[in-house]
Amino acid sequence: MRRGADTGYGIAHCRNMKDCTELSQGAIAALLACLVGAAPAAARQHERRGFEPLTFGQSIAQVQTLYPQMRQLDREQLGATVLYHPQIQRYHQPDVQLAGLPQAVSLELRFWKGQLWVVIGYFAADATEAILAFLEQRYGKPSSTQPGPTWVGKKITIVAAPEQQWFSVSDNTIGQEVQALFREGWD
Repeated sequence: MRRGADTGYGIAHCRNMKDCTELSQGAIAALLACLVGAAPAAARQHERRGFEPLTFGQSIAQVQTLYPQMRQLDREQLGATVLYHPQIQRYHQPDVQLAGLPQAVSLELRFWKGQLWVVIGYFAADATEAILAFLEQRYGKPSSTQPGPTWVGKKITIVAAPEQQWFSVSDNTIGQEVQALFREGWD
């Protein structure tokens, strides 16, 4: 995919804000929801600062104890928007079985300054209904449904992109720091 290509949910390869001039409204909404949350925070069913066995803020080494086979990603595009910055590290862990899902998912783990910030789950097209039911069972009804189902809580934000076959769970606290940098633009 060419640098700056609009994927419908964001820029596939965005090195700095000067390169991100083609963002669609849907891409901006999804990206900002991942960064910090797009609506007033509400109490969410089962909300905790993490996802499954992971806790946001864990170091890369701590996460590697849970997923020893995870590998670092460089420029690989798995599906969700990729922002390149020296303080963002990305890792991939395939074949993760989540309780309540019939199929395994592939996880992309994103770290900001060495701390776990976002977990992105990639799934097969035939698992879409099960994924949306899984998210709704854990987090209740979505806060909004445009451009895709989004759950905004006090600690975390969940964004589902069913047509792109991914969902993300992100930390609102770490996301605030990333969002501030995003607004200022980075080089």
